[in-house]
Amino acid sequence: MRKKQVEDYIPKALVALESCEIMSKGLIPKEFKGYIASFGAAIITNGLLPAIAFYQDQGEAKKKRNSLMKAILYIIDEDGHNHQSLMVYVNDRQQDRAEIKDKIMAAAVALKLAMRTFEFTEKEADDNASA
Repeated sequence: MRKKQVEDYIPKALVALESCEIMSKGLIPKEFKGYIASFGAAIITNGLLPAIAFYQDQGEAKKKRNSLMKAILYIIDEDGHNHQSLMVYVNDRQQDRAEIKDKIMAAAVALKLAMRTFEFTEKEADDNASA
């Protein structure tokens, strides 16, 4: 991961926060701070595909966690195609796995930095959606 790559991704990360329904009215639900903080560690500990699979899980309690995967895909998808998911995007590019991993890590850092420019709410994501 290069510092320049992170810097280049920050403008797209700012757009992704809103377009991927992480931020609403300038506020980000507090649980996203933990989700993005632990994503990089999950990649290092478990590997790229297992970490993505965990975060894309549409389980009842963590539905909003998938929004981060959508945001990361939005940031790294340079060809502008609407891929089904980050998992599909990575799987289709097996020959470039190391490069893709670097892009995903840079996008996660850019997203974390972009989040810091907004206020975090004390409400959970589901509570925030109705506000």
